[in-house]
Amino acid sequence: MIQQKIILLTGFEPFGGSSVNPSIKACKLLMNEIYNGYTVKVEEIPLRFKEIKPIIEKKFHTKVEIILEKDSNVKKAAQALPGKPAIIIS
Repeated sequence: MIQQKIILLTGFEPFGGSSVNPSIKACKLLMNEIYNGYTVKVEEIPLRFKEIKPIIEKKFHTKVEIILEKDSNVKKAAQALPGKPAIIIS
């Protein structure tokens, strides 16, 4: 079975009384576009971090492990900043 190569763009759910979050509107402009053999998929995700993990695990049938930068031995993890996580896929 050939696995589809995917670029996952995420935008956030609305908050603060808004009916839509501009981040998801921007992502949806690229939905199903193909770049270098990768198909763009879009997910609207909650603003609460703990709710994101099961969404990704279910959608992509994979296990997600969250490791704090200080506990990681991966060099890229040192690039993590508040609001800018270092995402490592292995």
